[in-house]
Amino acid sequence: MSKDFQRTFNWVAVLFLATAAVSCTQQSHLKRADRYFQLEDYDHAEVEYINVIRKDPKNAHGFANLGAIYVEQGRFSRAFTFLSRARELDPTGDPGIHMKIGSLYFSAGRMKEAQEEVKYVLEKRPQDQDAPMLLADLASTSQEVEQTRQALQKLLAAGGYKPACEVAISTLLIKQNNLKGAEEAINRALDIDKKFGPAYLALANLHLIKNEVKEAEQALKAAADNASAHSPRRVRYALFKIQHGEMEQGKVLLKAIVQKTPDNLPAWQALAETALSEKQFDEAMAIIDKVLIRDPENFDFLQLHGRTYLGKGDSAKALAEFEKTVRLYPQSPQAFYHLALAQMVANDSPKALGSLKQALALNRSYPEAQLLSAEIYIRSGDLNSAVALLTQLVRQQPRLVQAQLLLAEAYRARGNYAEALGIYDQLRQSFPHEPQYVYKAGLTFIQMNKKEEAQKAFEKVLVMSPDNLPALEQIVNLDIQAQDYSKALSLLDKEMANEKIVPELCVLQARIFESQKATQKAVAALKRAIELNPQMRIAYFLLARLYMESKQNEQAITNLQEVMVKNPKDTSALMMIGTIRDQEKNFAAARDAYEKLIAIDPNFSAALNNLAYLYSEHFNQLDKALEMARRARELMVYDPSTADTLGWILFKKAQYAAALTLNREAADKLPGEPEIQFHVGMGYYMLGKEESARLYLQRALQLKSDFFGHEEASLRLSILAIDPKSGGDDVQSKLEKRIADQPEDEVALCRLAGIYERTGAFQKAADAYQKALKTSPDNAKVMASLALLYSDHLNNQQKALELAKNAHSLSPEDADISGALGHIAFLSRDYKWSLSLLQEADQKSPGNVGRQFDYAKALYSVGHVEEATGIIQKTLQSGAATAQAEEAKRWLEMINLAANPTQALKETPRIEAALKADAGCVPALVAVAAGFEQKADAASARKSYEKVLELFPEFIPAKRKLAMLYSDDPAKDNQTYEMAVQARELFRNDPGLTKALGIVAYRKGDYTKSTELLKESAKGLSDDAGVLYYLGMSQYKLKKRVESKASLQHALELHLSTQFASEARRVLTELN
Repeated sequence: MSKDFQRTFNWVAVLFLATAAVSCTQQSHLKRADRYFQLEDYDHAEVEYINVIRKDPKNAHGFANLGAIYVEQGRFSRAFTFLSRARELDPTGDPGIHMKIGSLYFSAGRMKEAQEEVKYVLEKRPQDQDAPMLLADLASTSQEVEQTRQALQKLLAAGGYKPACEVAISTLLIKQNNLKGAEEAINRALDIDKKFGPAYLALANLHLIKNEVKEAEQALKAAADNASAHSPRRVRYALFKIQHGEMEQGKVLLKAIVQKTPDNLPAWQALAETALSEKQFDEAMAIIDKVLIRDPENFDFLQLHGRTYLGKGDSAKALAEFEKTVRLYPQSPQAFYHLALAQMVANDSPKALGSLKQALALNRSYPEAQLLSAEIYIRSGDLNSAVALLTQLVRQQPRLVQAQLLLAEAYRARGNYAEALGIYDQLRQSFPHEPQYVYKAGLTFIQMNKKEEAQKAFEKVLVMSPDNLPALEQIVNLDIQAQDYSKALSLLDKEMANEKIVPELCVLQARIFESQKATQKAVAALKRAIELNPQMRIAYFLLARLYMESKQNEQAITNLQEVMVKNPKDTSALMMIGTIRDQEKNFAAARDAYEKLIAIDPNFSAALNNLAYLYSEHFNQLDKALEMARRARELMVYDPSTADTLGWILFKKAQYAAALTLNREAADKLPGEPEIQFHVGMGYYMLGKEESARLYLQRALQLKSDFFGHEEASLRLSILAIDPKSGGDDVQSKLEKRIADQPEDEVALCRLAGIYERTGAFQKAADAYQKALKTSPDNAKVMASLALLYSDHLNNQQKALELAKNAHSLSPEDADISGALGHIAFLSRDYKWSLSLLQEADQKSPGNVGRQFDYAKALYSVGHVEEATGIIQKTLQSGAATAQAEEAKRWLEMINLAANPTQALKETPRIEAALKADAGCVPALVAVAAGFEQKADAASARKSYEKVLELFPEFIPAKRKLAMLYSDDPAKDNQTYEMAVQARELFRNDPGLTKALGIVAYRKGDYTKSTELLKESAKGLSDDAGVLYYLGMSQYKLKKRVESKASLQHALELHLSTQFASEARRVLTELN
């Protein structure tokens, strides 16, 4: 009995102790249990089945139905325990048990196990209603989808349950983007069975894909109407209502479900989820706690528990809850995924990536984990990894919109604007009524400085969604830049005339007035914004700036102080005083004003945010600043200003990854704020993400040339512009001075390391890289560079391999890092691993000239000579200057000589020169061996090929040659056999290898096998006397006199060697 079952059994035994005293026969318990089960009275059925299995611990029926009850109730971990026990007791029994276990495996992301169960079900019960649909759900890759579709067509033809097969086929057709075919399949299912609920559910999903919401609702209602009381289809219909704006109706439906079936955990879960979405944390907790008292290890509710703690801002308790779930469910990819989410909230991206890797190891086709991994890559600036991962995901799941949006974001961050626009255009065509794709295209046009196209895009958004404030703001910004103030004001007047006055509109109006130098109008508009939202930080900031620019600041302060005399607790006046003093650079007075305000209202988030920035920038009190910034962030969790302030303070505390996540969030929401773009650029810079750092720093300077931090941005860009391949002594001196002034400037350290490496100061280069890693311990690029330095110049392969492995673990999708590890693995003589890494790198970044020769060498090392030759030729023909060009030429020349033994013999001096230049040049050693073979010097050829295998143990062509050369030596039979078998994987139809295997088989007494092999060999070596001799002798041993005689006579006619001729004549004499 498993520990899980024992624990569960003990629990239910205690719970139903009173029942044990009742004097009933086991049969009566079973009858009552079955009756309750049929009536869906699961609580009473559970009691009776517990009594049954207590009296008869081997009653498979009792365990199976308890498992079925727990499935219906949504108590899945308990269900799995009891169903597994039922399967143990009756492994060849009810296929329904296997079906339920398969569904549980699928829900847990254990796809392989789920497939085994569903195949068993279909084998035992081809007409099962659920198995075809689960089989379709399990198919993920395009190949799996097509194979499954064909299997279902066969099942349908063989008498499988038609409605289920048709619904399953529709699922696969949707995955193949054949929506018309999917709809036809669903309609065929409904023609057969008008009440088949899964068909209506499939129809609803199809309508949703086509953005036909009304039709989807009708189908979902039909699915719910044709469902049992405990069916999840009823919950699905209620959730649809909630998700589409009918919150109260959805909640009414859910409450009706739990009233009728109080043990329906999916419905309780939906109610808790709804409470959580409405920030009704206490209500959510009450539901969750109630369920966990009954089922303390319920996976879904443990996850909800953690998420509710996250919602309440208690990340420590949330992490503890998710860690507990991972301990209870170590095989659940979802558990690791939710742990990663909590780790992200705690700003621990490296740990989050580690959890996601474990989730994907358990389920390689887990889109949520792939998406979150990509998001982390984007936010950390690892854009190549993000693009590689998302490209593959989009290829596998072309309808996954979030993957396409993230891929477009990665392209934008990388400056690949055309690719991003292509994605947005495809999405716009698929969802013509959705404005967000047009809006994102507009933002992309702004990044490309195509203002006219951007304006048209944002105007189109307003046509689609007239209340879209972000699009309105972008249009106003563009009009201001074009100095078309009347157009901008006219647009705002129209909005404000419709009684939709919101503070954001007042701020936009003020910005237009400010640009027109209409200061008083701007002031009036900002004051109106503050009236509407007293905590609107940007309004205070702009108003203070206006007072400063119009030299009205002192008058404003006087007026505000008079207000304070009348009402000492006027928080808006204090906020304005603090903001004006801040603008005046009177930071002490600003601090005092904010502190007074917070004493009055501790939750005034704008003041907390500004005060945090002051403590950070001007009073060097980072801990106090961090405390304030976190409080402001908790109060305004979606406000970009609080994200930026908290992020920048974390940056100053050298928590670069956590800082970048927050600053990126702020930059995405406020793309026109240069200081925020600067903060993002600095985060990327300190993490060594140079491409992204350059992009954001340049964007900040393009937005405004004199923002706070512009000098630093220019300096960092000048360092990014340095090319270590060409920098001279002056550049080296500049970098050394920079490091002396700013020892944590990682990019400067890496540039300096590159110059040291180029000039041969390898130890200095290593020291610089080590210092860079101290600043950013998780910088995979720096690790890889240091690894290559240790490998290629400092002769420390062990250290190189350790660093490269760590780098690859941190950035598994980065082609350059995969290539670096492949290079080092090759030098460490792990040729198969090297090849897999270099193939991986080539797939991610095809044709990279710098690593093509490494790839070719790895291919050659395992015997793929032709493919390796093609890559070397292509690389050399490209004319690209690489460090390995001379070696590549030498390899190509030697490969060609090895393929032409006659020429190799003539070019012996050239081969010797190649080996003098590089004693480990394996193609030269192969050419030497070929020359010896040409001279019929078998012993020397053997020694040469043996030397080749010392260097490249997996070089199949050498094994092929040695197998044939060894076949003449009985003492080498085992080696001959082993090498020939390995070589046949690559040279499957090689008659020489077949001959060698045949000779070994003959010497080992397996005459049937030797006859078979030698006959095959003789087809290709019809003039080989040795093949015919051994064939004749094998036939002789099998008493095939006629065949033996013919083979031996032919061997003698072909001038069989003296060594075997006398034996052949002796046997022929006997046969005659």
